[in-house]
Amino acid sequence: MLKAVIYARISTEDRTVENQLLILREYAKGRGIDVLGEFVDVGVSGYEIMPERREGWVKAVETARKHGAALLVFSLDRIARKYDYLVKALEDLRAYGIQVVAYQEEWLQFLAAIPDEALRRLIFDIVVRALAYGYQKYVESLKDKIKAGMERARQRGKHVGRPPALPDEFLVKLIKKYQGLSKKDLWRITIAEGYKVSYPRFIVKINKLLKSVNLS
Repeated sequence: MLKAVIYARISTEDRTVENQLLILREYAKGRGIDVLGEFVDVGVSGYEIMPERREGWVKAVETARKHGAALLVFSLDRIARKYDYLVKALEDLRAYGIQVVAYQEEWLQFLAAIPDEALRRLIFDIVVRALAYGYQKYVESLKDKIKAGMERARQRGKHVGRPPALPDEFLVKLIKKYQGLSKKDLWRITIAEGYKVSYPRFIVKINKLLKSVNLS
């Protein structure tokens, strides 16, 4: 029976890591994987903070090394979303003899069927480096969207007088326009647009809106 340690990460505290954990638990159960422990990093950027500086990651790797277990993640981008960070982390895991099992990239496991080890490693490295590059470009694209949204707000000038109410119509347009951004990033754009609203109040309002409005 394969032994594994689960690792999960989310970059913002307004989201939950539980969704990743539930999927990975079911995945492990369905494949007869013995889960030795679960480790998480919450509110930790996979782009800005290298894995070896994260408490959850360090404990996960230590446990996997101690018990000769694999590392089970939802996706390789949970390890890192920056090219250099992900490539180095996977090289370190290989040196430690730790197998990586990624739920969303399960197809990578089929590379094990290639008999030539040198060829198998070459293909794996090429594919992983391509994925790492894609993860990094995705994050950079989101950052550009945030900057562009805030710059447009600044160009229109600051709001004068009493802070305006935060209309549902504005939030609906915001969510549709910036799909994929975290709630914290949406809040930052809202502030840049001139709406003076605290982050907790923004979360309450946007969660209520998401439950009552069809955004499709």
